Parts: sequence; structure tokens; C-alpha cells
Amino acid sequence: MRKIISVTSFLSFLFGLGLSLFLSLTPAFATGSLPKVSWIPGPQVVKMGDDMAQLNMSGDYVFANAEDTYKLMEYMGNTPSKQDIGLVIPNKSQKDWMVILSYDPIGYVKDDESKSIDKDAILKNIKESTEEANKKRQAEGIPSLDIIGWQEEPHYDSKTHNLVWAIAGTSEGKKVINYNTRKLGRYGVTSINLVVDPEKFATAKPEVEKLIENYTYLAGKQYSEFIPGTDKVAEIGLTALIAGGVGAAAVKTGLFAKFLLFLAVVLKKVWFFLIVGSGAAIKRLFGGKETK
Repeated sequence: MRKIISVTSFLSFLFGLGLSLFLSLTPAFATGSLPKVSWIPGPQVVKMGDDMAQLNMSGDYVFANAEDTYKLMEYMGNTPSKQDIGLVIPNKSQKDWMVILSYDPIGYVKDDESKSIDKDAILKNIKESTEEANKKRQAEGIPSLDIIGWQEEPHYDSKTHNLVWAIAGTSEGKKVINYNTRKLGRYGVTSINLVVDPEKFATAKPEVEKLIENYTYLAGKQYSEFIPGTDKVAEIGLTALIAGGVGAAAVKTGLFAKFLLFLAVVLKKVWFFLIVGSGAAIKRLFGGKETK
């Protein structure tokens, strides 16, 4: 009989192996001890934020929970945040993008500005704020970011309670796209940020939109369940979510350049190994034995 190895166990091992090999071979990638990441492969429903929301993830993706996301942020030189609740990447070698999910318990954000979002005023504010922030970036040796304009103008869906926008910019002569979704809930807002090579944005976007559709607040936490006079109301509205969210997304895009390199290089090697390194190699890895 052949020892059965579950696909879940195999993928978990491969992604852990790929990350470990890549990081151990590139000491300049980060500082500190190599984090152990327990990738959770789909298809699976993963809970996030203390049973605040869930992601119904297909077999096309793998997920890192809040704890592992925090470790990855820290290891790669980003400022880790307790608000990060998960990270999703495709498990196909030709798809090198990732989605970072964060949750801010700021309260119920009123959507009464949805019909009056002044995209021109917001863009002007974003440009001015970015120019001011560039002074600090330059002083700290961080590449500046120049805003080109809207890649996708801000728009709000009153049915899904999703606020979506994308900003186009340049950094070190290269185009940068920040694609952002804010999903409103009863007690706060989930930020869903896509990090991707601009050349692959058009193909990644529909897939990410589908992923976002499968992210839902659990019963009792949904936007429609807000109780006036009882629940906390946020001090900001939709306009402030957009103006305040661009800077954070830009920082993530810049600092995750090396992570994108990991996606582009390591996953290709991992899936090559998955296809080619079968048979005896797999049995050695998992201790499987085959008998006639």
C-alpha cells in the first residue's frame, strides 16, 4: 500500500519550505530570526479577528493568520501592526500578488457621503500630503512617491458596503498602483490592500474582487446590524477613509517589494518541485513507504 499524504499537508510543507529556503539564502532580505509561517491552504473557511469575520477561500490560495502576518511584517522590515488580521497569496507560480487584510475597530462609519465624494478635492489633498511626506522619506533615505492620479476613482457600493479606489503613482521611476478596498462593518472597517506589479494589475484585479466577495462579517458584526444610540459611531466618514488610507497602502507597497520577489521566484521553484519532484523525493520528505 502507498502511504496517503494529504494535499493540505503537502502544500503547507512546500510553502514553508519555499519561504525558509529563500530567506535563508538571502541574508540581506531582513534581520532577526527566520519566522516559521504556517500557511493555511484552501479550500477552507478561515476565521479572522476573534470571530469577527471569515474568508471562504478556494483552493487557489493560501492564507497566513494574524500572528504569522505580524511575524512576516516584522521580519521584512515593515512596522508590524496588531490590526493586520491576515495575508493571502495565490498558490499558482505565475501569479505573484498578495492581499493584506487589516481591521480597525473605529466604530460604525456612516456612508452618508457616498453620493458626494469629491474625488478632485481628495486627490489634491493626497498629492499635497504625499509631497510633504516625501520630505521625511528623503531625510530617512526612503524613495519618494509621486502621485499621478486615480487608477480607479473612489466609489461605494451600498449593497456590499465596500468603498473602493486605486491610486497610480511612481517611485524610483517605476509605476506604483495602490488598490484599496474598505469593507464597512458594525464595529469597524476592514482594509483590504492589493500589492501587485502594475503590469499584472489588470489580470489580478478580477481575482481579488472575487476574493473580497468571499470575505464577510459574521452574524452580529455586519453593517446592517448597527443599533443607533447603542453602537459606537466613528468620528470619520468615507472621505477620510480614502484620504487617510492611501499613505498606509503606499508604505506597504514599497516595503513589500522583496516579498513580491519571494512570490515571483520562490513559488515558481516550489511548483516546479511539485511537478517534477514527485515519487521518491516526496516519499523521502514525508517518510512515506511503498510496498507491493
